Amino acid sequence: MREKKVLITGATGFIGANLAHRLAKEGKSTLYVTVRKESNLWRINDIKNSLKFINCDLTDYSETEKIVEEIKPDVVYHCAAYGAVYGENDFLKTIQTNLIGTINLINSCIGKGISAFVNLSSSSEYGLKDRPMREDDPLNPNTDYGISKAVTTEYASQIGKLKGMPIITLRLFSPFGYYESKSRLIPSLLLSIIEGREPQLANPSSARDFIFIEDVIDIIVEASLKAGKHAGGVFNVANGRQFTVKEVAELAIRISGKNLKPHFNALPERVYDTNCWVADMKKTFASFDWRPRYSMEKSLEIMLGWLEKNNSLYD
Repeated sequence: MREKKVLITGATGFIGANLAHRLAKEGKSTLYVTVRKESNLWRINDIKNSLKFINCDLTDYSETEKIVEEIKPDVVYHCAAYGAVYGENDFLKTIQTNLIGTINLINSCIGKGISAFVNLSSSSEYGLKDRPMREDDPLNPNTDYGISKAVTTEYASQIGKLKGMPIITLRLFSPFGYYESKSRLIPSLLLSIIEGREPQLANPSSARDFIFIEDVIDIIVEASLKAGKHAGGVFNVANGRQFTVKEVAELAIRISGKNLKPHFNALPERVYDTNCWVADMKKTFASFDWRPRYSMEKSLEIMLGWLEKNNSLYD
């Protein structure tokens, strides 16, 4: 990665910010990040001197093409997305950001000699399944976000295959970690524990295949090194093991050592609540020299300590 120019979209979001922190710490690349005038920089304020900010609206093709031409990035990490966080329910913005923005960025990079384009997507593409989800499963998304991501992944995959573009898509399952929105399950749960409040939670049987952010960033970087070999490829990113809301809550409370009682079904049901949501990781494990390094217990322990030190970020 030394001396390479790296473009990160969505660097003010959860995944993008953690990627920016990792690459800034390594100090081996010139890091360009796209922002818009309304972007909130709270996740990357402490590394902003290591970043080159580019004002760009990816839904504007001419603007996106101009930025790519000026920067001439070697590697693109496309993390920008809308609709994955509670309250992000603007249908038009979901389609414009996730579909139009991605198509514009991919098309702007065609023929520009980039060495890797890592496109981040979501397990929401699959919809509800009753067994571990495989990359070649039929897609049946049941949310606007999932639909937009499914179409985007298909476009990215076909461009990679037809044009030999080193573009690779990672379907993230349920990443959690530093700088995650406090409306999400794990930060909401842990902040309640830290503050001594009894956690208010949803269906205790609802399950997800959680993966710690450190492991997610590891595979994102690894994928960029092998994008040419897997042009057009789609890969799951998860642990391959699911945990229910009840299991996560009880484990977190036990780790904290506090005497708190979680209140289940205190939050309304969601269309994506299910007791089966787990990845089949065979393809990813066979294709990359990568395995998740952090257990659920270790990850929660790390996050409890991090949130205790950084609670003020969520004020």
